[in-house]
Formats: sequence, structure tokens, C-alpha cells
Amino acid sequence: MIKNICCIGAGYVGGPTMAVIAQKCPNIKVTVVDLNQDRIDAWNSPNLDELPIYEPGLDKVVAEARGRNLFFSTEVDKAIDVAEMIFYISKYSYKNLWCRKRYGCRFKIY
Repeated sequence: MIKNICCIGAGYVGGPTMAVIAQKCPNIKVTVVDLNQDRIDAWNSPNLDELPIYEPGLDKVVAEARGRNLFFSTEVDKAIDVAEMIFYISKYSYKNLWCRKRYGCRFKIY
């Protein structure tokens, strides 16, 4: 059973999707990583009005899961190293090339 998920990309899709997964699956650690420090800081802000994405009810989902099993970080390598499942949710294709060079991985769509 999967116990540790990493999501590369903390934008409009990655952040909210992983927040819901973390809320619904409290036994799975979900780490959302992004190279944009300002975006990660906004996700980690104690003031939920500062979340970088607005979706109705997202603040409540994040409040329930963040710090329990939902984490936001810029430590991409660390999160990938411990992940059993990786979601790649980014519009930038260069990250795919970076991952292949760094880890020898290829992304598959299931």
C-alpha cells in the first residue's frame, strides 16, 4: 500500500488535488513540491486567506490536512527520494528532462 506521495507542482491543479487526497486519505503522507518559494510560502501561511489558489472550501481542506499528512516544500529531491508514487503536474516540459537526467525516470500516464 502506498504511504508516501510526492506531487511536483503546487499550482492550480497540484495543490488542490493533493489537498483533497490528503484529506480523504489521512494515512498517506502527501508532499507537494515546487521550485517557487513564494508559492510554497503561501501554501504554508498560517493565514488561510493567503492560499495561492482560490477554490470554494479549499481553505477548510488545507486546514484539516496540512501539518498532519499534507506538506508543502521546495525540497524536490528529498520528496522524490522518499516517495512511493510521484504525480507530475506542471506545464513545464523541461522538468521531465531534468527528472530523466537526475533520476533516469520516464513519466507514464495511467
